[in-house]
Amino acid sequence: MSQLDSILSRMIADAMQKENQVFSRALKGGMKIELKVDGVILHMRLSRQNQYPSEVEWRVILDHMPWAVVHKPPARGVNYSLVGLFPIHPRLL
Repeated sequence: MSQLDSILSRMIADAMQKENQVFSRALKGGMKIELKVDGVILHMRLSRQNQYPSEVEWRVILDHMPWAVVHKPPARGVNYSLVGLFPIHPRLL
């Protein structure tokens, strides 16, 4: 398990225990990830201070999720962020 796998697994577990609370973590390269669980949906936001994260970075995060996530293009959010919604795998519920 990679360091990113561990970070995402822990963040998702925490977010599932405290629904609707945002959990954030700074990642390498100045990127920040924020996760929130709302029912059976995971809200994800990647952001940087002065530029949008790349779609390659977005795909890398999706590749390290603890379940297979359908790769869909992110939406551009405010403050240089990429955002997306993902159904949580039933085995985690």
